[in-house]
Amino acid sequence: MFQQEKSLKRGEASRPQEKVSISNFSSNPPSNLPRNKSKPPSSIMTHTNNPKNADMTETGQNNHPNYYARRRSSHALVRPERHRPRRTMINNRTERVTPVKKKKDENDSFLKKIFKFFKNGEINDSPFSYWALSARIITFWAPSYLLSKLGGMKQPKVRQAWREKVTLCLIIAFVSSILGFLSIFFHNLTCPSESEAYRIPFSQEDPPSKRTFIDNPIIYGNVYDFDKLRNFFNTLHINLTNDYKNADLSAIFDNTKGQCDKFDKLHNVTLNCKVKNPFGEDSLYTSTGNCIPITNLNLKPIATLAFRWQDLEPNSLNDWKPKLLLYSGIVMDLSSYFNDTTDDNNRIDQNSPQYFVNNQLFEVLYTNFTNGKPRSRDISRLVTYSNEMQDIISCISSRYQSGVIFTLTAGCYLNAIVMLISVGTVVILTLVRIIMAILFGLILSRKLIKASKPGKMADKPLYTIMLVTVYSEDKHGLRTTLDSLVTTDYSDKHKLFFIVADGKIKGKGNKHFTSDICIGLLDIDPEMRNVTPCSYIAIADGEKRLNRAKVYAGHYSRKGHRAPAILVVKIGSEGEANNPKPGNRGKRDSQMIVMNFFERVYFNERFTELDYELFWRIYYLMGVTADRFELLLMVDADTKVSPSSLTYLVSAMKKDPTIMGCCGETRIANKTESWVTAIQVYEYYISHHFGKAFESVFGGVTCLPGCFCMYRLKAPKDGAWVPILTNPDIVSEYQKNDVTTLHEKNLLLLGEDRYLSTLMLRNFPRRKMLFIPQAICHTIVPNTFSVLLSQRRRWINSTIHNLLELVLVSDLCGIACLSMQFVIMLDIIGTVVLPSALCFTFYLIFTSVFDDYIQILPLVLLILILGLPGMLVIITTHKIVYLLWMFVYLLALPIWNFVLPLYAYWHFDDFSWGETRKVLGDTGKDEHGDAKGKFDSSKLKIKALEEWEYERQCMVKSLNKHRGKLDKIKRKSSKGPSSKSSKNPDSTKPLSHDPPS
Repeated sequence: MFQQEKSLKRGEASRPQEKVSISNFSSNPPSNLPRNKSKPPSSIMTHTNNPKNADMTETGQNNHPNYYARRRSSHALVRPERHRPRRTMINNRTERVTPVKKKKDENDSFLKKIFKFFKNGEINDSPFSYWALSARIITFWAPSYLLSKLGGMKQPKVRQAWREKVTLCLIIAFVSSILGFLSIFFHNLTCPSESEAYRIPFSQEDPPSKRTFIDNPIIYGNVYDFDKLRNFFNTLHINLTNDYKNADLSAIFDNTKGQCDKFDKLHNVTLNCKVKNPFGEDSLYTSTGNCIPITNLNLKPIATLAFRWQDLEPNSLNDWKPKLLLYSGIVMDLSSYFNDTTDDNNRIDQNSPQYFVNNQLFEVLYTNFTNGKPRSRDISRLVTYSNEMQDIISCISSRYQSGVIFTLTAGCYLNAIVMLISVGTVVILTLVRIIMAILFGLILSRKLIKASKPGKMADKPLYTIMLVTVYSEDKHGLRTTLDSLVTTDYSDKHKLFFIVADGKIKGKGNKHFTSDICIGLLDIDPEMRNVTPCSYIAIADGEKRLNRAKVYAGHYSRKGHRAPAILVVKIGSEGEANNPKPGNRGKRDSQMIVMNFFERVYFNERFTELDYELFWRIYYLMGVTADRFELLLMVDADTKVSPSSLTYLVSAMKKDPTIMGCCGETRIANKTESWVTAIQVYEYYISHHFGKAFESVFGGVTCLPGCFCMYRLKAPKDGAWVPILTNPDIVSEYQKNDVTTLHEKNLLLLGEDRYLSTLMLRNFPRRKMLFIPQAICHTIVPNTFSVLLSQRRRWINSTIHNLLELVLVSDLCGIACLSMQFVIMLDIIGTVVLPSALCFTFYLIFTSVFDDYIQILPLVLLILILGLPGMLVIITTHKIVYLLWMFVYLLALPIWNFVLPLYAYWHFDDFSWGETRKVLGDTGKDEHGDAKGKFDSSKLKIKALEEWEYERQCMVKSLNKHRGKLDKIKRKSSKGPSSKSSKNPDSTKPLSHDPPS
């Protein structure tokens, strides 16, 4: 297997050359090859180790067929031995290798037996998978028979995908329930309202927004509902008027519960069971004049008056209750007691009926106050000297109770600690992400492009491929993209258009095929107009694996710029001519044409017919061979690139060879087209300058957008080259067409751009993937909600499955909580809980508005999460208008965080592109992988480059010899006056299949 970051130096032994019999292949010569370039320089056959020696050529005879084979073993990149493609980490399925038959009990583990039992013959060719087994166990309640008959799922693979979808949705629901438990129910469980006694602060130092006891009376420190209390008094024929709202009605009740009976009898204490009207002369009392036992009040208090420690001291806020003492958590108001036991000179009146305490307790109660200020607020320890003191203080505390001291239980402390840790962690992470994103955008990214200025490049520019994948775009969109690329200030001699038209497609509203539009935009060289289809292996199943394509070579000119261009048009096999989309194999197949080609060039492997055509077309246009190219720019056909963007990306790649991929900022070109486009403006901006900028600090941008990104084909290291995008591990995994599980389909069929970034990070975790904010492009975004729904369904599902792949990569940058792996884990959790988080947010706001208890910390957290990115916008853009776009985005938050994610989760098993880029004849289904027919390998031509070249040279010699005979016949015939050949001026012209000179 290819070792990570291992340099493949010149002189290393290559694997043995496979023997190829030319007679086994078709003898049809390649078409349209220039005669004057029939002897290529040595750099065609070799992968130069030193870029400075790339232009050196060797002399000598190289026409012998064994000449290239001899050179191949010493100068080509050595490819590692063929190995099994790496399986995805989530669905790591073991291969079924049975070279030796074993006993059934020894060969099958217990879990495999369970898997076979649950599989029940559904997918006979599917190997053992823990994930598939888990999905079947969790969805045991949905038998396959019912899914087939009632659900219309006739195919076993469709039923299995449905089971995996339901399993994923249940997992997401479980994670969301954990979030809900921590957000709402954890507080009620650890610190319920009864444990807090729903306490209302007595003082005004920390007033709540709504003081509940304003309209409700207080009885011995408990707050009761006024209407219910009035109904209670009506049963006793007592009229409780509105004057008694917020009044202390403790005097009319007896709260002692027999604790003061012996003292009252001993001292003949008579209680005054009347409550004076605060606004009148009348009083509230019973008909008998006795107090109402508190046990007769069968009402539950709605709150308790709670005192803080500072409330026990007299101050400007509580001058009307200066004498407050604490006993065993109960706050006693002893003002009336001391008023009854002291004379006018504030001396003790031992003859007072209320004076039934002993001297020791009276000293504690009375002499504890000096100049109105208590020496000790808590007297619980001071009254424990005798049982008599405890009995007396129990009586006094029950009779003069005014509330309780504000304390927290252990559960409330735990809840507060968990809340503080959670809020603190989120706030710190948000601040760190914003600070690091600002640091990268303003400082670090500028250092990468500091050496480059628009229109200038330090040293020699790097050869760059500009890959434009085309599907159903119109002429205006294609011209906009090509114009923006050709007019960039990067050297025209070092950039090459590589346009791939994905089939004979006629877009919605187009009059011509997209491929014909591309041909009309290019200046096709006259020698390259008559092209023949070339076969290659496509990413598909069945007979569609064999595809054909035509290769056009020319130039694209605009505003004084003229850049060479290669156009590849997929036309499909001969049997696809009448299909709705002949030749269409998807965007990933278009990318693999380029990746497979450069992999074979770098490792000097056998070429398909398409590869050989591309090789010579590139050499014809550029004057250098394909092995000189180092960078690959990927651009969608609806993207407009800024003039300096390509220079910035190449400069960053050149300045730091460890960068294997980078992207620029994608902005929206149709911001105000509709409300759908308006809500996307801020989302695009924050995803780049907040998300990707922060990931760039770790060197691990998890997704390089396919509409505008750059990859490194090969990287210099220690005087040699390391294949990056053309690494065999990446190529073999990215071109995988045997996709069976739901996880693999979400990776390869919905988000190929993100999956390619995942493969790069997984195979090269020590290299960098960066975001270059100075490189800007503009793209067209969906302007209708149906298209946006289809697009985000693909993006959200692809994001979840790709992050599940990356979170298992332990070699990413950082350690513990300061690692890229931890960031990815948080992104996964944050993505799957978006709908539930929004629901809990609305619940929090609702309870804060309509309930008396306000949860301050969650509200602060919500404001910080939504508001701090606004600081990022102001610092990085200096445009106030983006704050308006942020406001528009916040209004659409239910769509982003609820509607789109829920729709995507329930459509995990939908692998179509939906409403995105509809074309004529589109059935709405992904038909690339339909296994119709069988793959006929006999129609595929695969030869070594030297064999293609030897065959071409033989063909050229044969044509030249035939042409010489025709010239001789012409000269002989011209001597006769009646020669018919002399009347035919075209008799000596080259044959149609003769290479142009």
